[in-house]
Amino acid sequence: MATLTGNPINTSYPGLLKTLDNAVLPVGGGTVSITDGEGNQSGLNLGQNTIGIAPDGGYIYDVGAENGFYYDNISVKPSGTWDFTSATVNNLNIGVESVVAGTNVTIDNTDPANPIVSAAGGGGGSPTFTLPAFVQAGEDQQDVCYAVALIPANTFGLGDVLELRSLEQRTGLTGTAYESYWFSTQAQTAGQPVNYAGTGWQQAGIQSSNNGSLYYQKTMYINASGTGVWNYGGANETYDGAPVNGDPAIYQAVDWTVNQYFYYQIWQESTTGSVTNFGTVLRKIN
Repeated sequence: MATLTGNPINTSYPGLLKTLDNAVLPVGGGTVSITDGEGNQSGLNLGQNTIGIAPDGGYIYDVGAENGFYYDNISVKPSGTWDFTSATVNNLNIGVESVVAGTNVTIDNTDPANPIVSAAGGGGGSPTFTLPAFVQAGEDQQDVCYAVALIPANTFGLGDVLELRSLEQRTGLTGTAYESYWFSTQAQTAGQPVNYAGTGWQQAGIQSSNNGSLYYQKTMYINASGTGVWNYGGANETYDGAPVNGDPAIYQAVDWTVNQYFYYQIWQESTTGSVTNFGTVLRKIN
């Protein structure tokens, strides 16, 4: 290792480091290039409270005032904890620079570092709602809600295709059971008479005293005309390999921008027997 001991400055100055202007180190965040004894600039700038790397504009860090850092020609990979309180950070690539809302997509940027993206309708995701299984037994000469699910506003929207599926068993009936599935803007309560105060639309149903197994299967599609459903008075869509005559598909003005309540109701005239529903699924299938 070289030493300056015994070496006069006039012969060893080329290896000595000094400021470019031969003056004291600047204060107030400024820096000056550090050179060797012959004036060749190094990649280091110094100030009384500042360290700079790369004289043509690189990483600058103010040690004393801690007023932040910037980079131009080099990558900076800091470690540990950095406090950016009251700081303005520009052009810092942290992976996701922005999230742009689109059709049926909303962005909550309350916390820009953790945006909340909400999507509703028009493709993507498969919202699913279920109604629990239940047993209805005995005469009930009024429409009673037996199962209900809340569909929050904007869950479904333009372009969505929905499917309703259910299975039930009728046993020992001697009178007619009038049952149906509905969307309604009015909240309903399972086990209570149906509240007709809101606007409601029937999706499927059956009126029969027959016993045996019964399945529900309906396809609904949402377009500019409304929510389309075929044979809303029937339990399912009959398919025999050919077009089916009968009631045409209708478009219902279901407002998906507000809360909708999906529920099952039954009016039971039979004094004996029971209707066992094994649960219901309503889901988006596209």
